[in-house]
Amino acid sequence: MRSVSIFLLLASFLLIQTPSATADTRVGSLQSSTGTVTIDAFGKSSFIPAVTGDSLYSSTILKTGADGRATILLQGEPHEIAPGATVKIGDLVASGARKSSLGWFGAVGKLIGSFGKAAQRKEGDLVLGSRAADVAQEQADADMGWEVEETDAATLIPEAKKSIDDGLYASALATLAKADPPAEPEMAWELAFWKGDCYFQLEDYGDAAASLTSANALQGSGRQSLGTPETRALLLFQLGSSQFLLGNNRAAIPMLDASIAQSADGPYAPYATLLLSRALATTGDAARSKAVAAAGARKYAAAGLDADFAALSQ
Repeated sequence: MRSVSIFLLLASFLLIQTPSATADTRVGSLQSSTGTVTIDAFGKSSFIPAVTGDSLYSSTILKTGADGRATILLQGEPHEIAPGATVKIGDLVASGARKSSLGWFGAVGKLIGSFGKAAQRKEGDLVLGSRAADVAQEQADADMGWEVEETDAATLIPEAKKSIDDGLYASALATLAKADPPAEPEMAWELAFWKGDCYFQLEDYGDAAASLTSANALQGSGRQSLGTPETRALLLFQLGSSQFLLGNNRAAIPMLDASIAQSADGPYAPYATLLLSRALATTGDAARSKAVAAAGARKYAAAGLDADFAALSQ
């Protein structure tokens, strides 16, 4: 009898430890993949090659290489996983729920999409003077029929921005993923910023926050102003928004504050103010949350967000 009891106890323990018996609920599946795509199904830091049809759980993590892409079906909705991504499925589910509660957030994506063309017109080409000889050599190689894979950010960023201009964010990331880490602070900032911009547009807020945080750190570590006033303001807004959508409200607050300070009359300021008010309320600062919302209602009366500001200022 004792041996039977021990056997049953051991069997119960093994059943509890088996992944198929986990309490983690299935939330989707991998629909397709190309290139390097790996999966950690239960968040145990054990990645294996992903296979079409793999189940996705809240604890699942998907990684794509520089050549990797994937399409997943998450709670009935398709999502594209871009190259060079590390996606936590739980973050996608949670950020999607937070985003759906913001009826106005769809307008933000369109606003940022239109920003790309305007920013590129102001910035012009990114080929640096110090790159002139290299560019000439690359052209000579091309004329001779040599196939040289480009890894220099100064050449790849303008190429990626053409894809961004067309709304092809995954293609842009595939191009940016080829770039070697630039030595020049300006170029390193550009690379991190545009990666973050693409991830944000693809609703991969975890990778967006990581890339934009890197760009923001470069901005803070140097004396010169990197990027343009427009791209710096957008970086702060996207970083604050990403942190908010990931549930990192305390991290979102200083970024949204800085975004508003950088461009109080900019196109993103009304939305940054709404997010700031929400983040403050979530962290327990009700007094400042209401004050921010009330001030936003007065300043951005023409933005068509009266009901949203009113709800937060009560």
